[in-house]
Amino acid sequence: MDRGRATLAATVDIAWFHSQSKETGTSYDLAVFDPEVTPQTRVDFRAWFDRQTEWTESHGYDDPDVPVPALRNGFRDMITSFPPMNGPLRSANIDDPSVTDYSVGRHLIYGAFASSVGVAAYQAAWAPAQTHRVGFYNVSDDPSDIWVPGPTGALTQLT
Repeated sequence: MDRGRATLAATVDIAWFHSQSKETGTSYDLAVFDPEVTPQTRVDFRAWFDRQTEWTESHGYDDPDVPVPALRNGFRDMITSFPPMNGPLRSANIDDPSVTDYSVGRHLIYGAFASSVGVAAYQAAWAPAQTHRVGFYNVSDDPSDIWVPGPTGALTQLT
C-alpha cells in the first residue's frame, strides 16, 4: 500500500460512515483549499476558514473557472464522481446521491456531500488534493482533520 493510501485508510473512520449511511437529511462536508494563502496552524486556519465561508468574494459561487489553477484542476477531477448540483457543469440527475452542492471560491471549494456517500466523497476529495498539492479539510469531523501538502507533496496534518 502506498503512503498516501495508508494515510487515507488511517484517517477515514469507516464504521462512522456506515453508522451514518441512512438518509438523515444531513450532509457530509469537505473542503479543499489553496495552501499558498492559508495559515499554517489549526487555530489560525479555522479563523481563515470562517472568514472564507462568509462568501464575500465578488462572484457567483458556482463558477468552476473562479478557483486558482490547482484547485480548479482538483475540482475537475472530483466532479467526475461527484457532479455539481448548480452552475454550468450541473448534473441533469438531481436525484442522484452523488450530486453535490459545491461553493466554489478563489482559494476554497466547499462540498456538501450526501452523508450516504461519505466514504467515496472523502476519497474523491483526498486523491485530487494530493495530486494537485492543495489542502484538505474534513469539515464534518470533530475534531476536524486539516491537511496541507508537505515538502514531498504528501499531505500532512496541521496541528
